[in-house]
Amino acid sequence: MTAHRIIKSLVNRGNAVVGVGCYSAAMACQSNYSQIIKVGTDMEDPWLDYYYEIIKPMQGNPFVPKVYSFYHDEENNYFVCKMERLDPFDDVEYNAETTDVTDAIKQLITGAINDSEFFEVCKANRDIICNEEQASQLLAVINQLREFTDVFDYDHDNEYPDCARRLDLHKGNIMFRGHTPVVI
Repeated sequence: MTAHRIIKSLVNRGNAVVGVGCYSAAMACQSNYSQIIKVGTDMEDPWLDYYYEIIKPMQGNPFVPKVYSFYHDEENNYFVCKMERLDPFDDVEYNAETTDVTDAIKQLITGAINDSEFFEVCKANRDIICNEEQASQLLAVINQLREFTDVFDYDHDNEYPDCARRLDLHKGNIMFRGHTPVVI
């Protein structure tokens, strides 16, 4: 079975599509509103590396999504993941603070700011990052991203066109559990 047939089957069973990207689709889980079903349609999806290298080993970290089940069918070129449903950036009440933290995450990953500058942003946005331990947990996720991803800022994209793993980080890939940013 192909990923597209799985998506069609899930939709026919009443699971509404809530998001579509270059490599996957996300459907609301009809049986549990607090979960989504992510179906990957392309094994070149960088999210697979993110899942295996960061999400799976860091399930206790509040800044990665909670995954309830994961199936990867390499032979038929798809994956299915049931994970927690999160709120998109635009739906979060504190947009000024979430913008600061979201921007700081991107700036830290690309090297535009350093760890201490990142901690200062976290301190200034206590509604989102309440304490130093939480800031350290978020920093751990970011450090893993930097370790496992070829990260260059957008000014250098043309200089590195063939990077093995590129970082697909934008507002849509930082979602929220309440006021907690989650790097998806």
